[in-house]
Amino acid sequence: MYSIPMRCDFFELLKAGHEHVDIIGRSLGSGVTAYVAAKRQANRLVLITPYDSIRNVAAMHYPWLPVRGLIRDPFPSDQWAAEIDEPTLFIVAGQDRVIANSRSAALEAAFKRPVEKLMLVEASHHDLWRYPAYPPTIQRFLAGGRSGVE
Repeated sequence: MYSIPMRCDFFELLKAGHEHVDIIGRSLGSGVTAYVAAKRQANRLVLITPYDSIRNVAAMHYPWLPVRGLIRDPFPSDQWAAEIDEPTLFIVAGQDRVIANSRSAALEAAFKRPVEKLMLVEASHHDLWRYPAYPPTIQRFLAGGRSGVE
């Protein structure tokens, strides 16, 4: 298991050598990314297949188990979202069977500022990269322009 505070230390090392640092997190990594963005000042934030809390994701997959009490690191991105000031892009897979769209929508609602969002309607959790809009949307957003989506 990795340490989230350690990720903040790594961010500080990057920030020391660069004027602007963008952060990208995918799936479970979107929770770590949300934490770092809440605790440090990044330039821009990209969350790919993000979720509000791993506890909520697990509870959807295993409703018959007491998973909320079993998960040690809940990655409560929805709690960290209120501390995030950076421009943020969400990339959501419309056919995601790992992170339900409702979990991404709950996280989006927790942000105090609007996020840009690319919804890849036909994409699954594992094949986002195959869709033509995926790379240029991220590139435009990180270049400082609007992503061209919502």
